[in-house]
Amino acid sequence: MAYDYSFQSRRNNPFYRSWDGMMKRCNDPKTTRYERWGGRGIKVCDEWKDFQNFYTDMINSYTPGLSIDRIDNDGDYSRENCRWSTPREQAMNRSSNRHITHNGVTKTMIEWSELAECKYSTFRQRLYVYKWDMARCLGPLERKRG
Repeated sequence: MAYDYSFQSRRNNPFYRSWDGMMKRCNDPKTTRYERWGGRGIKVCDEWKDFQNFYTDMINSYTPGLSIDRIDNDGDYSRENCRWSTPREQAMNRSSNRHITHNGVTKTMIEWSELAECKYSTFRQRLYVYKWDMARCLGPLERKRG
């Protein structure tokens, strides 16, 4: 799908809004939650400060409905460290996620709870309240007989 990136159409274009939001998150202290990006040192690479360069690097992999995502949450916005992601993929890549390694495999708690086929809150309770080990948390639910 071809987009018109003329000056008039930019502000209504989701691809341009992704670039604009990225620039504001990293450069404008008045932006909501600036401290999570620019405030902690996340920058936009010099090439991408020019929208046309960002467009050239990222348009071929763009699909409407996706948003810009940094692969390494501690890294800057650059061609090597960015991709387009779904809201779910974005949520799984948050720096606030708790990662757990079990049998050499690292996943977020949400991913482990999905593998255990239980709610996140149930999985968390098994792990932290009941102090179950990971094998038991991931295994079939034990039911009391009575």
